[in-house]
Amino acid sequence: MTAKEVTDGFREGAVENAGRDAYADRLFQEAVHIGMELNMRYHTPEEIREIMERLTGKKIDDSFWMFPPFYTDFGKNITIGNGVIPEETPQERKMQYETSV
Repeated sequence: MTAKEVTDGFREGAVENAGRDAYADRLFQEAVHIGMELNMRYHTPEEIREIMERLTGKKIDDSFWMFPPFYTDFGKNITIGNGVIPEETPQERKMQYETSV
């Protein structure tokens, strides 16, 4: 079973598959575990890239950086390109504005 087979199973009309569902549950729990690891303490940019590689199952370019927290329910369906800097959420912008006024 692959992560692609799991994501294909998310599609509307996909045939039920108990083995795929069990594997998806394992991947969901892995994503929760990795997310907690990422969000619960400080990590260097290099450590964040390594953690994101484990989460996505893909190589993350050295130009990637982010400020946690980061939340996901699955992770293996995420693709991160070169030079990516995740944008802050509207709530984070609001908080920054409120603290600067």
